[in-house]
Amino acid sequence: MSKVAPSARTWTLRFKNHTSTILLEVDPLQSLSDVRAELLHALVETSPGGKLNGQEIPQNAKHIKLGIANDRNDLSKGYSSVVGELEEASDTGKGKGKAPVGSAKADSLKDCPQGVGMKNGDVVAFKFVGNGGIADESTEDIIEEWDVIVPTIEDTYKEDDEGLAMDEG
Repeated sequence: MSKVAPSARTWTLRFKNHTSTILLEVDPLQSLSDVRAELLHALVETSPGGKLNGQEIPQNAKHIKLGIANDRNDLSKGYSSVVGELEEASDTGKGKGKAPVGSAKADSLKDCPQGVGMKNGDVVAFKFVGNGGIADESTEDIIEEWDVIVPTIEDTYKEDDEGLAMDEG
């Protein structure tokens, strides 16, 4: 795993699970497997008990699933799995025929934050999947659930913090 040094070229992504947010500096063309490995490293370093929000942190970065917001301006509209897009792209190359020269480059561009549609400052949902994730893939019609809670202004600033009432001042 190579750590990305912050520069003008790197992006800051906000990885969310439940109410936890982890900020990571990533290269826009870094492979998603490296991004998952960095996220796993950050989770292990910051959670000495081996749990995050009551869930066991996996030992392997392959058990971390990423999701991008359906609408980056309204996170309540849910998230779409990044892995699903990559699997669709890799399934088209099956067979005995020789692959076109440009397809390897196109696949590698799809396997990076920029290639899957992420932008600097985006919220990326993540969750842990077990070894039994195969049954998950067969249910395409079921909407995937992501445990992400984004606080609202009302949650952050309760009524007690509104200041002086008009008749008090």
